[in-house]
Amino acid sequence: TVKNVLGDKKRTPMRKIREMYRALRLESVCTKKEILELYLNAVPLGRNLVGVGAAAEHYFGKRVADLTLCECASLAALTNSPARYDLYRQAEANRARRSLVLREMEKMGYLTKDAREAAEGQVITPIAWQNRAQKVNSWYTEQVITDVIEALKKEKKMSESEASDLLYNGGLKIYTCAVPRIQSHLEDYFEREGLFRADIHAAMTVLSSKTGRLLGIVGKEGKKEGNRLLNCASVKRPPGSAIKPLSVYAPALQEGIINYATVIDDVPVSFQKTKNGLRPWPYNYPRVYAGLTDLPDAIAYSKNTVAVKVFERLGKELSYHYISTKMHVSGIVREGKDEKGRTVTDLAPAPLALGQLTNGATLLDMTAAYGIFLEGNYRKPISFLEVYDGFGRLLLENKPQEERVLSKQNATVMTRLLQSVTSYGTASSIKLTDRIECAGKTGTSSFDRDRWFIGYTPEYIGGILCFCEGEREIGYASPSHIQVWDEIMQQLHKEDAQSSFREAEGVYRMTYCRDSGGYPCEACRLDARGERVRIGYFTESNMPRSVCDRHREFIYDEEGEGIVFDRPFLRGGRRVSLVREEERDFPMQLIVSDAQYIFRELHGAAPSTRENSAFF
Repeated sequence: TVKNVLGDKKRTPMRKIREMYRALRLESVCTKKEILELYLNAVPLGRNLVGVGAAAEHYFGKRVADLTLCECASLAALTNSPARYDLYRQAEANRARRSLVLREMEKMGYLTKDAREAAEGQVITPIAWQNRAQKVNSWYTEQVITDVIEALKKEKKMSESEASDLLYNGGLKIYTCAVPRIQSHLEDYFEREGLFRADIHAAMTVLSSKTGRLLGIVGKEGKKEGNRLLNCASVKRPPGSAIKPLSVYAPALQEGIINYATVIDDVPVSFQKTKNGLRPWPYNYPRVYAGLTDLPDAIAYSKNTVAVKVFERLGKELSYHYISTKMHVSGIVREGKDEKGRTVTDLAPAPLALGQLTNGATLLDMTAAYGIFLEGNYRKPISFLEVYDGFGRLLLENKPQEERVLSKQNATVMTRLLQSVTSYGTASSIKLTDRIECAGKTGTSSFDRDRWFIGYTPEYIGGILCFCEGEREIGYASPSHIQVWDEIMQQLHKEDAQSSFREAEGVYRMTYCRDSGGYPCEACRLDARGERVRIGYFTESNMPRSVCDRHREFIYDEEGEGIVFDRPFLRGGRRVSLVREEERDFPMQLIVSDAQYIFRELHGAAPSTRENSAFF
């Protein structure tokens, strides 16, 4: 009993001594009947079955209480050696062994001769093995198994095999965080035939926005037909732009480096020499440079250039500290070696600002990290609450773990920024926003092999990942990962009342100029593109500190269709403003979409304006 319950099977003298001590201890705290019950619930009975309840269901399709005397004896025969007395392959050996069991029961007075002879003469018919479907655990159950084994290894200092034996054979009682309604809906949706192309793998996780608990998980598309299969929610894949809010924008906001209204010039950071000439870096997708871009638009349209420039202001050490230490995204490589022995590191713009991590990140890690945008705290995602041993004693308690990452105010600001993605940005197709506030971020890895969306509402945080193995590209896919996320989350929110994010006290709404980030002036409203004023969200310590100094008013000659510099009071002209930008200077021709609205001050001469494809 002690060996079965505790799973300690090492063949050493010390194990035997420990077993003897534990057996004496067991005798002192439990009655014989309790020890027998514990044994019957923990004894292995072949075919990966543990306990008489599982064996009765598997072999005979019955509850233990409904078994015949002969069937009980056949199960008792298995305890000596499940393989030697296997009911399918060693039926005759099992029959002989159960006869021995019945005769011993008669000798000890538990049976009459007539009862023993009747039982021996009975023919038992276990359910045919080929007709028995293997019991397949849900993706959630397998996540719990993984997490409990890891907790036993960490907290009880067990080896992998010891922890696994205890979990399967120890009669443990585990209380999970699963919500059956959510888990069932996820499984039903992902089991739809033809949901994805045959070469696309997909996974999704759903956490509680309020507690961070894991409520539902699917590790792969299609019907789950086995146990301990590859769980794509735990596979490390490059997260692409889904990393930007975690590694760049949230840390920079918390450190006071940027605010909601920060304006960055969406133009290349550098120009790299290639055999075909200069190549601008980084690219945007699509490959368009927009020029002066405020933070909401940079996040909504996933501007790579802006993310890299903010990352350079933040610094690689702070970025690494936030995402790996505070947000607990595992596998970020500070320094390591690749398979060819070359030194690699993720402390650089391409991995931390653009998501091209050496090893990638898991969907579960990324989904949990986005929880910081609700109230500012990182909450460890947990799949179980408590584990009790075979005696009913508390073995593991999975207490909530929280860590402050952002202030509540900055968490609100980040949520408002990430709402730009779902309202008019790369995830604007989401229909849930018609009745529930949503925020989140898309991500696409290089060569379009991975597509992510981590989105959240006041109730749930949902992460979805689709990827192709090898060098295949996802390309056109219907439904898209955004559509799948949207349809699942709409179903989950059918009964939820809260539809809006709670805004932290100390967050202020005020207008700002989209081209300077300062308080708007009259010229901001005369911009040739229309009024350049937007409402932003700020904290007391992180708001605009000056009035816009970039817009300058000019006269536009309607007849000549141009800006007039030497006749400021031209009759028939209308007042317009252009934006001053002095730092653009490219070594190659580059198209920047706001160029026609930009001017540069020239010493001793009138301001110069640029055409859309001009050299700067």
